[in-house]
Amino acid sequence: AGAPWLEEVLRAAPGSSGAGAAFVRRLRRDGYAPLLLTASQAALWREVEGSAATWFAQSTEAKLEQAGAYAHIDRKFTGYRDGKYREQLEVRATPGAVHPAPVDADGRLRFSAALSLLVRTLDGVARGLLPHVAAELGCEPRFLAGLCDAAPSAPSDNGSSEDRGEDGGEDGGEVGGEVSGACGCRGVPLIEASELDAAVTSEAERIRGAARASASFIDAGADAAEA
Repeated sequence: AGAPWLEEVLRAAPGSSGAGAAFVRRLRRDGYAPLLLTASQAALWREVEGSAATWFAQSTEAKLEQAGAYAHIDRKFTGYRDGKYREQLEVRATPGAVHPAPVDADGRLRFSAALSLLVRTLDGVARGLLPHVAAELGCEPRFLAGLCDAAPSAPSDNGSSEDRGEDGGEDGGEVGGEVSGACGCRGVPLIEASELDAAVTSEAERIRGAARASASFIDAGADAAEA
């Protein structure tokens, strides 16, 4: 059988037949489960891929200056390196922005903003799928969500508990089209192609201040490398 559509899985009631059942059946059998996006919903992924290709085309010096040398920072590998088998940039999600925050050649933060939106989208998708996994394990659908850390901040989030669900999740509906999950899922932001430019521009402005703090991550990486 083909892979189910992500939208259909998120809308399905945990434990029911159909798209949700197809997802957990494939997950149990293979340890992973592919899910389909519409071409419009995949625009954010294409934006990140395109921005990444442009960023990696810069000189090694420029990439190291922005991201710092690959190092173990706060118990996580972070930074840039051009290794024997692959070139890579490791970033970490924080409530403010991704760090280190890559800067476009023209000085904009479009790549960083797209990464920030993608991280929040993937987090929301994962939380939307957890009720299906919980039901498959014989638990209450909300059980696994209650074990998770708080979700990454959405643009409209002010950090107050009033904006959070009982399980610490975020609504996230301000970002793009919201797909309401069953059994208490607050919503997963799936940004459509028509919304992407506005969403990325808004996110770039939101993270601008936090992105400047990337210097501390780079400095920490340099200290770790010297140690």
